[in-house]
Amino acid sequence: MTFELTIDGEASTEEQAGGGHRRPRHKSGMYQTSHLDGRYDLQWRRLPPENYSAKDRHGLRGVRNYRYGSFFRRSRSTSASIYKTPAGEAEIRALYDEALAGLGLGYDSLTVGTRLGDTHVLALGPEDAPPAVFLPGGNFLNPTCLKWFLPLAQRHRLYAPDIVGQPGRSEQVRPSPKGDGHAFWVEDLLDGLGLERAPLVGLSYGAGLAMRTMGLAPERVSRAALVSPAGIAAGAVSRMLIEVAVPMLLYRLRPTKERLLRAARPLLTEPEDPAFVPVVRQLGAVYRNLRLDAGLPRMATEEELSGFEGPVAVFASEEDTFFPARVVLPRAREVFPNLVLAELLKGCRHIPSKAVLGRVNERILAFLAGPGRT
Repeated sequence: MTFELTIDGEASTEEQAGGGHRRPRHKSGMYQTSHLDGRYDLQWRRLPPENYSAKDRHGLRGVRNYRYGSFFRRSRSTSASIYKTPAGEAEIRALYDEALAGLGLGYDSLTVGTRLGDTHVLALGPEDAPPAVFLPGGNFLNPTCLKWFLPLAQRHRLYAPDIVGQPGRSEQVRPSPKGDGHAFWVEDLLDGLGLERAPLVGLSYGAGLAMRTMGLAPERVSRAALVSPAGIAAGAVSRMLIEVAVPMLLYRLRPTKERLLRAARPLLTEPEDPAFVPVVRQLGAVYRNLRLDAGLPRMATEEELSGFEGPVAVFASEEDTFFPARVVLPRAREVFPNLVLAELLKGCRHIPSKAVLGRVNERILAFLAGPGRT
């Protein structure tokens, strides 16, 4: 079954005073999006060059460049909701609100329309500071991930979207991680925020989405910092099953504090540190109530990233079950043409310790302040 996804009205662009910002303008003022069950692949076809707008250099973006094709339903359909029950959804949403309160009062809550539906975005930091976009991890709460990177908001206007199809306030549609649907979503997000080009900071699943965007629309990304990144190389599946899947299933069968800690240890370097106690509680709620998004962004290739010349920094944890540094860092040197920093986080699991996260933030701030080409 095929569903056509269309843009209502002809698109044009408006340049804002001061430059560097570009917004799409549509007669309807919004994308008309099909809200469908299950997981989808987004496909497209290129229009003839005479249909390109003057601003489009490569024919790779903008609603004039592509006739955004169709969503094709995969053979396996899932519930429209990413949550198992309404009560489970309510529990996770309450934890989201609690995590949001932990950010303090200095943030704005925005809604950006995309072809995959509305996206909720947290914005914080000085409004006149250089922008940066933070893409959080999957199967987890955006405000919690964002809190680990709050130092970036001291020098940047930081935008952190709730990824579509993940727990939060955005649309629950899940694009296929093997396609480019998420990259188109990031493009829409940048358009909605008025950002012609911006640096991306990605954590885990979010780092994989950053790479999809770097490959599809390299002109939209100035540089990228990737922490515990998906999409470069992965650890052994057998180890993931033994260390992550089995403790998770045992916790689901009999949810106890001891079993939850055992399930959290492969993910968190310091699960018993007071700073991570709320994180462990959120993880338990996710394991019990969320239809986990088990698909990871496909692995990046040299070919698709050959057009991205911006600087890249990669931070990989030594004891990460999912994306261990021993396989991630060597592969990163192969796929990124301009890898300027490849750092091993010694003794850390998927989510580094509080102290190491502090150092990573310092390194990212220095990286974001660096020259355009290193």
